Order: sequence, then C-alpha cells, then structure tokens
Amino acid sequence: MKVREKALEACVIYDENGALVACDKSFQILYGYLEGDLTPGVHFTELDRLDVERGIVVPGKIFSGIEDYLEKKTTYRRKLEGSFIVQLADGRAIKITDRPLSTGGFVSIQTDITEFNRVNEKLQRTSDLFMSAFHINSSVCAISVLDTGKFIEVNAAWVDILGYARSESIGKTSAELNIWEEGKRSHILSILERDGLLKDYQSSLITKSGERREFLMSANILTVTDTQCVFFSGKDITEKVKNRKALEASQNQFTDFTRSSSDWHWEIDAAGIFTYISSDVELAAGVSQKDYLGNSIWRMLSGKMAEQRSLKYMKQCLLNQRSFRDVVSWRMQKVSGKKIWLRRNGVPFYDDNGAFAGFRGSSSNVTEQKNLEEKLQQSQKMEAVGQLTGGVAHDFNNLLAVILGNMDIVKDTLNEGAPIDMKQVDAVIRAAERGAELTQNMLSFSRKQNLMPEEVKLEEQVSAMISLLKRALGEAIDIDVRFGKDLWTCHADPGKVENALLNLAINARDAMPSGGTLKIEVENATLSSDYTNKYTNIRPGNYVMMAVSDTGIGISADIVEHVFEPFYTTKETGKGTGLGLSMVYGFAQQSDGHLALQSEVGRGTRVELFLPQSEEGLIEN
Repeated sequence: MKVREKALEACVIYDENGALVACDKSFQILYGYLEGDLTPGVHFTELDRLDVERGIVVPGKIFSGIEDYLEKKTTYRRKLEGSFIVQLADGRAIKITDRPLSTGGFVSIQTDITEFNRVNEKLQRTSDLFMSAFHINSSVCAISVLDTGKFIEVNAAWVDILGYARSESIGKTSAELNIWEEGKRSHILSILERDGLLKDYQSSLITKSGERREFLMSANILTVTDTQCVFFSGKDITEKVKNRKALEASQNQFTDFTRSSSDWHWEIDAAGIFTYISSDVELAAGVSQKDYLGNSIWRMLSGKMAEQRSLKYMKQCLLNQRSFRDVVSWRMQKVSGKKIWLRRNGVPFYDDNGAFAGFRGSSSNVTEQKNLEEKLQQSQKMEAVGQLTGGVAHDFNNLLAVILGNMDIVKDTLNEGAPIDMKQVDAVIRAAERGAELTQNMLSFSRKQNLMPEEVKLEEQVSAMISLLKRALGEAIDIDVRFGKDLWTCHADPGKVENALLNLAINARDAMPSGGTLKIEVENATLSSDYTNKYTNIRPGNYVMMAVSDTGIGISADIVEHVFEPFYTTKETGKGTGLGLSMVYGFAQQSDGHLALQSEVGRGTRVELFLPQSEEGLIEN
C-alpha cells in the first residue's frame, strides 16, 4: 500500500467483550480490510490476526511471535491504558489510543502518524546538524533572545576565546557579562532591524579577563519556539588587525625615512622592468619617475657608460640573482649634460612559491662626495709632492752644479779664444735633459686627473715610477723591484695607482730613518673564499697584487688596527696628515680590490694592494 499524502484518523468501537460494534470507512482504508472482514461481532483479536497473516504488521519487530503479539495486545486492551504505536510492514506508523465507554466497551482512535514522524525526524536531523555545526565552528557563536539579550546557547569557540564557561553564559545577558562596548549591541540590532542581516561588521568584544579582541561579525534574526532570537558569529581577527597596524606603521616609517633621505628606492620584476621607483629620483638625479616605470634596467646597462667595470659587475649580479652593494658608477645627466656619480644597492626577492620575482634596492647621488674625494685625493697628492721636495731640490742642485760648472769652463775657453770642448757642452745638455725629465715627472704626478679606471699593467706603472721614487727616498734606501711572470692586467685608475705607490713608498721611507731596503713586488694572485671570508667587501677571484715592504721600525699591534683610519698618524705635528694609508685603502675599496698590512716591531712592514683582474680575465675565470 502507498503512503497517503494526508494522514488518516480512524474510529472503532468495541463492546465489553472486545467484539466490533462499529467503525468508519477510514479504519478499513487504514489497514486495507476487505468488505467482509469488518462485520459487527468480529473480535478485535481476529482482526489483529488478519493483520499479521496478511503482512500488514510485523510482530517480529516488537514481539517474538504472533501469539505473543496477540497476548500482549489483548492484555493492554484489557487495561485500557494510554496509547501505543504499531509499526506496519509498509513503513507506516499507527498511533492507537483506547478509551473506555460508559456502556462497558471502549473506543479506539487510530491515527496514521507516518508523515508527522518523518517531519519530526527531519527537524531533529536539521537541529542536530545545526547544533553540530554551531559547536564545532571555529568562529565565536551565540544565540540570544532578541528582546532581553539573554543567551540561549554558546559554542566551544565562545568558551575558549571569551573565557566564559557555558554555564556562566547561558541565562545571562551580554550586559551582565560586559562583552560589548557601550552602545554596540544596540547599534547592531538597529542594523538588523533595517537590513535583516549583518555581515562582515568589525567590532571588538571584551573577554572575561578584560582583554579587547577584534572580530569580524555576522548576525541575523531567527525564530526559536515562537521567540525571536539573534544568531551571532564572529571571526577572531585580533592578530590580523595587529599585523595590519604593524605593517601600516612600518610603511609609514619607511615613507618617513624615504622622505628624509637623499636616497631613492626602486623595484624591478624578473624581466628587469621597473615596477616602482620613488619620486625622490627626480630631485636627486634629475630623472622623472615616468622615464623609469615600465622601462628596462638593461637599457641603463647598455651603451658607452655601461663599459664601466662597476656596471658590468652589477649586471652579472642581476643575471645571477646575487645581492650587490655600494656599486658606484657615473653617467651623463640628460638635461645638464654633466657627469653625475651614483651609488646603488640591490637584493633579489622571491614570491611565496620561492620563484625569483625581481630585485629591490636603493640608489643615491654621490656626485658631491666624489668631487670632495677627488679634491682630497689631489690635496693628498700635493702633500706627497711636498714630501718629494727635499730629494728633488738635491737633484736639481747637482744638475745646476754640473750646468754652471761646465758653462764657466766654456765661458773661460771662449774668452781665451781657445776651441770649445764639446764634451762639456754635452754634459750641460744631458744635465738639462735630466732636469726636464724630473720636472715632467713632477708635473705629471701633481696635476689633477679624471678618475677613469682602465686596463693597467702594474709592472709598467711601477717601472715608470722608479726614477721618481729613487729621488724621493734618497741614497740611504735601496729599491728592490721584482715582477712575476705572465702578469695579468688589472682594472684601475692609473693616476691612483701612482698615488698609492708613492704614498706607500714615503711611509716606508719614514719608517727607515737610518736607511734600509724598499722592496716592490708585482705578482698574480688568486684569492680563495677561505681568505676572503675573513674580510668584508672582497670577493674570491683573480687579482694582481702590488706589495711594498720595508726593513723599518715596524708598527705595534695596538696601532695596526688604526692605520687605515683617516687622519690617524703617529708622526709629529706638521709631518703628515694621516691620509696616506686611508687614501690607499679607499682606492682599493673603490676598485673592488683589497688592502692588507702585516707588520712587526723591529722587523718592518709589508702592505699588499690587490687590484681585480681586468674584465677579459674576469669573464674567463
């Protein structure tokens, strides 16, 4: 039999002996009785037997057998107590309620409650699912009465985050628990009344301990057993809010630092395209943001200016995704046509998956600093020239003595009318030529030169300086020069190389007041990571080393650590500025090289200047 869409309610009357007196049509339909089954006088147990035999009921689900079923049902009917439910074989549930009659019989009301049970079961399942979701939800959830604010239910997250036990919360109002800021619940209810729903509303709740925590809230109004309630859920975003505020503070701090700095900041993507550059670039370098944004950094690293070794090094770092620091190069400014010097720093950055995403860095205009350095270099060079004065004056006195002496002889010879000895004239000419050579060397060294690094053969630079050094050092100091085989070329400023050698030689001379030996060595050198890791700003690779050693008084350990500091000197006032070694050290650093010093009191000093192998060699290695 099919389940009917509308529940049937049947009425049956039995006499005091349990025989059928009368029934309505619904009773026949309910159980599917035939026309002859419901004749007056048939006993109710006979009808029950027919139910079992025809498979209308399944006694095995409740009773052990038909006899047990009939006996129990008869016993119940005799007692006429309350109601019971019979489960039919087709799935229907029949509620049977028997009531006694004044005539001695009883009336039996039988109702098909199948649909009612199904709806109840569905409601129960829905309720169970809701409560399960409610309690396992990671958001803070609560149901409260709309009018009074009393809590009907709270979930586990509520207990964990707000700190109130379930027993402390249910039956209490939000005002009693003091979880809302003043007026906040009323404001939320006004939104609900207006919109019917609250979504992603940010507010704070006060925990039992008094801590304020930030939540992203949602709420709506629902009806529970004729009572209007508010369902509320809130996602704890306290840490997210803290992180956002910290990020905003960091960004503001970065912005303030950027505004107060002469540097500008930039970012390029993995393809080398500028995606960001701060507006300070226009004021500091004379180039607008729009000239950078969307354009490639590789344009900057091409053309004549890109031949600078520092930019070649920077290009290699970009290609190999390596950090670079203090890369100084020059370029010509578009508007003014003047040369400006820039210092750049950059580090690679990566996306969340660890893939290379580009470079971020900073740049600064160091033109003024470079100009000051050049002036300081020139000033220091002139000081070195001053140091040469004594030796040069002695040489010039000797040359003038030769010239004047020979010219006096020539004069006397002419007065006597005798023939002139050409050897004397040749001696005068040779002395004048030596004087001119000495003068030319002095002028070449002392004049201001542009800082333009190029490929340099150190052995040629040293050889050209020997005659000048001999005069500067005097006869008491021997010069021992040694060159290694197959020397590489290095990349450096020739003028600075001369300046460095002269400074080191003068320092050595001052360390040997009683005379001694100055040794100059030029050799190829390969620095390993084991060596370079002990120092900063020096990379492993091939270098050309120029070493200057003396047999002088040496330097004590407490002084060695200060010798590269500007203006540090152990000489008496007026005998030196203290810039010599610091200038050589700065030259080494600017040339991507290295300066090392070893000294021992009483045994002399050795200074090693390492200059990087020229670009051709650098590529091969």
